[in-house]
Amino acid sequence: MYRNSLIYFLSSFLSIFINFATLPFFTHYLSLSDYGIIALFVMYGSIFGSFFSFGLSSAIDRFYFKYHLSEFKIYFTTIIISLAILFSFILLIIFPFHQFFNELLFN
Repeated sequence: MYRNSLIYFLSSFLSIFINFATLPFFTHYLSLSDYGIIALFVMYGSIFGSFFSFGLSSAIDRFYFKYHLSEFKIYFTTIIISLAILFSFILLIIFPFHQFFNELLFN
């Protein structure tokens, strides 16, 4: 358990360090409005990503220990296929109206 916690801590630290290390690049090559647009994309992406994931990461964590490995593979495959169908459907709905959503969210 300590080893897994250490791996999680190091990966979180690496992610934060990469964001901190690339900050001078973003501030040097991007204007303030460009940096704000990127921040909006990241913010909306994280909000919509967590909204449309339906808590599946928690479900995967729970059922990983509940089921045997062969049953978990079937369960995980079902989740991946369901998400692919759901996101394809959402893409088909959003893509024709992308200009409307851009004006709505970013103006």
